[in-house]
Amino acid sequence: RDRFKTITINRGRRHGVRIDATVVAEADGFQSLVGKVESVASFTAIVRPILDGSSYVSARLQRSEHDGQIQAEPKSRQLVMRYVPRIAESDLAVNDLVITSGMGNLYPRGVYVGRVVEYRTGVERSSIEVIVSPLVNFGRLDYVLVLDTVEQSDG
Repeated sequence: RDRFKTITINRGRRHGVRIDATVVAEADGFQSLVGKVESVASFTAIVRPILDGSSYVSARLQRSEHDGQIQAEPKSRQLVMRYVPRIAESDLAVNDLVITSGMGNLYPRGVYVGRVVEYRTGVERSSIEVIVSPLVNFGRLDYVLVLDTVEQSDG
């Protein structure tokens, strides 16, 4: 029923893949967010994609630098960026790029997520909700890259 609940990749612990590593794919010329490694076996790993309803992304409108939190709406297969300050409305355009903000340490800062499709008044009148179309085509995902976000010490 839900095609994008998880993605299995053919790299695992033996290849240095770690739980919570960020997974990206090339899309529209950008390194774009796919999701996060949820579990790792010797030669495979399970990735929780951002299209899953339990996934959250701390995000930023790249041009105006307003922050919000993205969550997928599974029924509509859309990404909704909530808690965006209402003031962002004056400097928001369709096709604006959305990137990860790095807040909350869920994902590193500056990874491309998608483009603005539309926006509407949020549940709280002080905010707006931004509908974001992911850059990654999850239906045609052939190759991904697992980012090693754990810093190694030089000692």
